[in-house]
Amino acid sequence: MSHADDLMRAAELFSPVGAGAGSKREWSVAQSMARRAVLTPGLPAAALPVESFYKSFGARRSGFAATAGHYRSDAARHLELLYTSAGIGPLPREFAAMPDHLSLICEFVSLLLEAGNTEAARQVAYDHLDWMEAYDERLNSVRADIQAEVAQTGAAEGTLSHELLIEGIDELLDAARGVRRVREELMAS
Repeated sequence: MSHADDLMRAAELFSPVGAGAGSKREWSVAQSMARRAVLTPGLPAAALPVESFYKSFGARRSGFAATAGHYRSDAARHLELLYTSAGIGPLPREFAAMPDHLSLICEFVSLLLEAGNTEAARQVAYDHLDWMEAYDERLNSVRADIQAEVAQTGAAEGTLSHELLIEGIDELLDAARGVRRVREELMAS
């Protein structure tokens, strides 16, 4: 599988749009459960793959600019400029508040690779995928919380759904690790 293919797999799996009517993609039960629990804002297990949530808001290292966890950071605005300069836009409304969503970044780097612009792909990956380790940590934390809940309930009703949810989170983790691997390989080349 090529780097572009790995990135497109991750883009599809993490997309908030998902497999809807007319989509060629069918989600497994585990993937559907994980996507619903982890990729839905406001839910307790939410781990949204948005760069602004894992990096400081702005270039200044003090005050509000030094905080993370907000939509529309400097990174998001930078990506909007890159998309516009590449002739991409407008963004789908699902991404309006988050141009730095992992799905969009992966699709953009994949597009650059497929166009033969490896240097630009490397720069975007360097600038905008450096938060993937923190995202892995968040997914692992959600996974551990669910495992602890399963341990507390034992064989009680709902354990199968928890196990499927863990399986789905493992698939998200695998895709996120694939993105990290692509970034590392681009940096090394």
